[in-house]
Amino acid sequence: MIYADPKALSLISPFPPLERGILAIPALAVTVLPDWLAGLALLGIFIDGLVPAAIITMAQANLLTRNIVKPIVKLSPSGEARLAKWASVVFKFIALGCFWLVVKFKYL
Repeated sequence: MIYADPKALSLISPFPPLERGILAIPALAVTVLPDWLAGLALLGIFIDGLVPAAIITMAQANLLTRNIVKPIVKLSPSGEARLAKWASVVFKFIALGCFWLVVKFKYL
């Protein structure tokens, strides 16, 4: 479908061929839809990428709390929940930092 829209095809042509597939839908959204609707579509794509990452960090935090910290330190159920929430926040910032490092060194 992207081959039918020369404007969308010109948007993704500067990228390497193996990375073009993931950019097809955003390029079509930007070229075919009105600006406000394209912005909503791109926001939806962005949020769609964040949801699995948030679920993964919550799972990591629960595993850390229940399998590593709980046998060492006796925690109440509310203490467990509080520790898991803070660990989830820390894991999210670590993931964000790793993302920016990859982006920085990939496009130097």
